[in-house]
Parts: sequence; structure tokens; C-alpha cells
Amino acid sequence: MRFTAEELARLGVWDEEDSDQIRHTTLGENPLWDAAFVVGISGVVRSKSNYRRGGRRRSRQRWSQVSEFEERTRRAFEKARPGSWPDPDPALPVNRRPQVVSVCYARAILDTSNLTKSILDAAEGILYANDSVVRGEYSQVERGGKNQLLVCGFAAYTPRPGGDGRAFQIAAELWPHVQAMFSGWEADAESPEGDCGGGVRGGQ
Repeated sequence: MRFTAEELARLGVWDEEDSDQIRHTTLGENPLWDAAFVVGISGVVRSKSNYRRGGRRRSRQRWSQVSEFEERTRRAFEKARPGSWPDPDPALPVNRRPQVVSVCYARAILDTSNLTKSILDAAEGILYANDSVVRGEYSQVERGGKNQLLVCGFAAYTPRPGGDGRAFQIAAELWPHVQAMFSGWEADAESPEGDCGGGVRGGQ
């Protein structure tokens, strides 16, 4: 018997295929953040921001594809989140919750402005109670339909009284780590003896 991805997620079991679809690394200590990590997800990258195109039947199909992408992304975040990451606590006032910065880089057929909506929504309940704590977000898209790939970096930090301007500094610090994972995955996919073993799947 083979379970669906949603059934596996509910059971808390990881599909063996995730070894080729997900990579993650915890970033070391940094005065800018309390915890940080980078996660890569191979496969088609989708966004709910632009699914409403075509007739009703086409819209239902697109929404199903977006839901599958969000579920795949949630599973990746659950696997990648380090033990040092603060637990989401919806009982805390927003100004006392850990703040979050995200940096995402993708090869996809999406406009850059549409990339992160589904990603940030998928992180709710795992990285934060809701995305009101996302203080900085940077995204970049390399247009391409083949070998689609998403790599995101996340950092959580404790807010200071009166606010501060760390979000931009954190994004700049995360970017090289995101770029390094993206480039490394590319190199493995192109090498016949790479660790990825061709795990970066083509676009659909």
C-alpha cells in the first residue's frame, strides 16, 4: 500500500523520496539572529497569487496544484526547522513574538512578486503563528520551466524595544547561504556522480 503525501504528513512519516527532493542546513550562531536555516525543495514552484486564470475547471485544477505545492513546502519546513527555532506562540502579542526574515531564490515560471505568497503561508504554524511577524522578505526568480528549484533562508530574531533595522542586514547575511545551496544542488544535478543523483526534477 502506498500513502499519499498528505497521509504521510498526517502520520508524521517521511517519504523516502524526500531524500532527493529536500535539502536543509542549520546556520551557525550570528549576532543578528537567534536561529536560522536554509532549505531547498526540488519540483515545480507554484503560487496562489496567480492561479485564477482560465475557466472554473481550470481554476480547480490550478488550486489543487497550488495546494500540493504548499503541502510539499510545509513538509520541507517541518523537516528543516532546527531545534533552536522558537516555537510559534499565538498567545504572545505580535510585538513580543520573534521576528522573521525570509530570502527565497527559485527557478520557476512565476513573476518575482508572486513567488513568496504560498511559501510564507505554508510556514504558518511551523515557523510562526502567522506572517504578521515577517519583517523582511527578499525574493528572486530565475525564469525557467525545466529543473525547477526553490531555496529559502529563514532567520528568527528577538525584537528590540523601539524597533531596529536588522531585517535588511539579516537578508544580506542569508543570501550567500541561499545562493550556495542553489548552486551546489545545480552542480550535483549536472554531475553523473553527484549526491543528488538527478533528484532535481523537471518542470510539469
